[in-house]
Amino acid sequence: MHGFESKLLTVLKEQNFPNTMKPVISVSAGQDSVALLRGVLSIQSALKLNELSVVYIHHGSSEQTDQQKYRQQAEEFVKVLCEKFDLKFIEVQKPTKVLSSEEQFRDFRKSCYKKILQQDNNFSFWLAQHQQDQLETRLIRLIRGTGPEGFKAMKVYSPPYVRPLLGFTQKEIHNYLLDIGQNWLEDPSNNSSEYFRNWIRNNWLKQLEDYRPGSTQRLAESLEQLSDNLNSVQQDIFTEQGLDRLKFRALQRSEQKQALAQFCQSKGVKNYTQGQFNELLKHLDRDEKMFTLDIMKSRWFVDAKHITVLFKKQD
Repeated sequence: MHGFESKLLTVLKEQNFPNTMKPVISVSAGQDSVALLRGVLSIQSALKLNELSVVYIHHGSSEQTDQQKYRQQAEEFVKVLCEKFDLKFIEVQKPTKVLSSEEQFRDFRKSCYKKILQQDNNFSFWLAQHQQDQLETRLIRLIRGTGPEGFKAMKVYSPPYVRPLLGFTQKEIHNYLLDIGQNWLEDPSNNSSEYFRNWIRNNWLKQLEDYRPGSTQRLAESLEQLSDNLNSVQQDIFTEQGLDRLKFRALQRSEQKQALAQFCQSKGVKNYTQGQFNELLKHLDRDEKMFTLDIMKSRWFVDAKHITVLFKKQD
């Protein structure tokens, strides 16, 4: 298994997906979404996905000839991919008016997803935003003055959307496609700095990376750490008996980590390794109604309602 596929499998296994989920992968023909499609196809059996569909959202007519040509080529490219891998291609209507801004493009895509969801509420839309997209979104929100909320940005799983590539770099995505011999199409608008996001990507972040290589990834990782610290966990998950088990299992993985870390701190459970912490998280995913566990120099008791530390062992 390719390293990209192995990492993708790990990310997706950490999510609490409903068994009825039907993934719809949004493929634009660009390298990010094509890599997501190929990666998911390679691990589909391991994830036991019910069905797999693909949608290409055509942004309609454009006043720019090269953009109009690209959109038609991209749609055909995606259809050929679907035929090659025997995937269902979901048709969506093109917009009736010319779209010209990032906001209009985004709103149109959301309206398409909403219409598809009306056909079957088990559909989920798998999008290919990656680490730099996450970084750009956070920077844009901070520049607009959103404050700490701007750090939060996107999550891997936020129903009905799944964004498995948020922890992947552009280099990882690019190299994966080269390694498996998969081509893609380049959107000519990506080279234009007319849109604010493109200006940040093509000018600001590029100059930063040229001046100090590796800076953009470290900046992305730093903002991610700040996001983890700023995200608040719902306080009603903490009870007198311990952690509310049902509410804990309903949290995103990152929120589970934060809640468990807070709970350990409140109970004086400390000096544990990251490996022990992750091992405890795996055990808390078990479906058994009741069990005890000795880990992190503590005895844990889990029943249908609560997760409790019975006692700490002596050092």
